[in-house]
Amino acid sequence: MVVNININNIAKPLKFSKIFDSLYYVPIEIPKNIPEIAEIYKIKVFDKKIGILDDFNAALHIVDYSGNLINAFYADGSEGKGTFQDLEDFEILGDTLFLYQRSTQVIHKYNIYSKIYYGNLPVNLLLIELNFFQDKFFVYADEDRFGLSDQRSNKLQIFNKSFDHLIYSSIPYVPGRDEFDTPQRFYKYADRIYFSDIFNDTIYSFKGDDILAEYVINWGSYHIPKQLLFTNDQETIAGKFFEQKYRGFKHFLMATEDWLSFWYRQGLDQNFFFYDKNSEKEFNISSFVDDKNGGTLPFPMTFDFKNDLFISVIPKEYIEYEQKEFDVKSNLGDVFSEENLNYLLFYQIKN
Repeated sequence: MVVNININNIAKPLKFSKIFDSLYYVPIEIPKNIPEIAEIYKIKVFDKKIGILDDFNAALHIVDYSGNLINAFYADGSEGKGTFQDLEDFEILGDTLFLYQRSTQVIHKYNIYSKIYYGNLPVNLLLIELNFFQDKFFVYADEDRFGLSDQRSNKLQIFNKSFDHLIYSSIPYVPGRDEFDTPQRFYKYADRIYFSDIFNDTIYSFKGDDILAEYVINWGSYHIPKQLLFTNDQETIAGKFFEQKYRGFKHFLMATEDWLSFWYRQGLDQNFFFYDKNSEKEFNISSFVDDKNGGTLPFPMTFDFKNDLFISVIPKEYIEYEQKEFDVKSNLGDVFSEENLNYLLFYQIKN
């Protein structure tokens, strides 16, 4: 059964306590010789290890749930074996880190603790996303170098773990809606991986050999007209999108068997959508009102389903702007420090 969700109502502020039970702040400890986290592009959870990809610094910080830095991988201007100049995505499997460098189209492999370099996997594809799930690489490509009859021109592709055999390929390259920067269309949950097909506004799940369409998102009157998308004029499409405040470009996808959530754009605004399958309640959210501590809270960026926690990263500047350190209703007053520029924020979902 496909759940058809019509998001035609106006996004509004929502009290934090409508969805979440509690929140907890943890300072992220970054040594002085390591670049600080500047601009979060992607964030993923691996067995109580959190990987934070900083697009601005071409850096990956791996921290634990206590905020301690496990290791950092970043471009330092050097060249040679195991170095890189840019990063697009990453995965962690056990003690092995997979870092995808878009400019050279290779996946570098390292030990996450010792930083020993294990070599690389040639990909020869322009990828936007990389996910390792059930012994396969699920990738989202951004290719128009090949003809439409070539499977490498498809957006969604699945490879074996050696990246030398294409198992599945679908969704042809089509200019338009999915040209926008929309990180994290994949989300892994237990025995399945979810994938958001932006062009068709459908969220699929892959479980074993089954591919299921689980959700269809209907933007109602805010939907981008198809005739606009098929003009293949990116400047016009982008201009009209922001001018008319159309909706679309789902990212930071999070999903379980019980609920679905994601960020989406409406013009220049970022909104957050949450759908509870059991109660069939929909929350279309423009901001989280922090009724526990006052002010607002950032939207969650990922979910740890094993520990039932939403996770985000909140900069010190945001905390100071909201004056949250002066409120005693959370643990923030005990952990806030001028030395720490970023904090993990854990949200416990309501039962």
